[in-house]
Amino acid sequence: SRRQRQMCIRDSDDAACMNTFTANFGRFAFRHTLEDDERSRYADVGITAAIAAQSFDAGIEAMVAAMLQSPFFLYQVETGEPDPDSPGQRRLVGTELATRMSFFLTGTTPDVTLLDAAESGFLEEPGGVRSAAQALVERTEARLALTGFTAEVLGLKSLDTLPKDAGTFPTYDTELAAAMHEETLQLIEHVAFDLDGDFSEVLDADYTFVNDVLAAHYGI
Repeated sequence: SRRQRQMCIRDSDDAACMNTFTANFGRFAFRHTLEDDERSRYADVGITAAIAAQSFDAGIEAMVAAMLQSPFFLYQVETGEPDPDSPGQRRLVGTELATRMSFFLTGTTPDVTLLDAAESGFLEEPGGVRSAAQALVERTEARLALTGFTAEVLGLKSLDTLPKDAGTFPTYDTELAAAMHEETLQLIEHVAFDLDGDFSEVLDADYTFVNDVLAAHYGI
């Protein structure tokens, strides 16, 4: 953050500050608290760059760039741990499970609350996963993740470029396509979050969501 960056610039021990910034940023980038060797490796990149450029900011940029090119940022790395209940098999550790849940339900990296819960062992407690999942689906990001998934699966993003014969479909244009796109997303969001229903409600609902353009097209 800007506040963190300003504190670092004022701090006489830039190396210690680089390590602190690396640990804080790295926890969110890699979705787990960094091991000491991880932190020092990336902090050294920043310190070396800062010395070479005579700029602390340049060091921060180099460290962040290095982390954003790491497989641990780009991919959901899952190595797991031995499963005591199933010899020969492995299970996800807390932070790996938290990462999978967060990206699946909200389409983004786990926040500090979920990371804290994962690293404290909360997700391994009875009802821990359910409780964390409930908190995730109550966030605005969960609605955005669902509508984004829906638009991709149903191909809604191509509606405005869908070729239609003007003689057969004289009223079809990009404005009508956008209204149809939004209609589908609002219906599915309503069923999932307002009704807590299943997909059968989407298939046989006797209501829909329209604006003036779509209402005229439907003759409503």
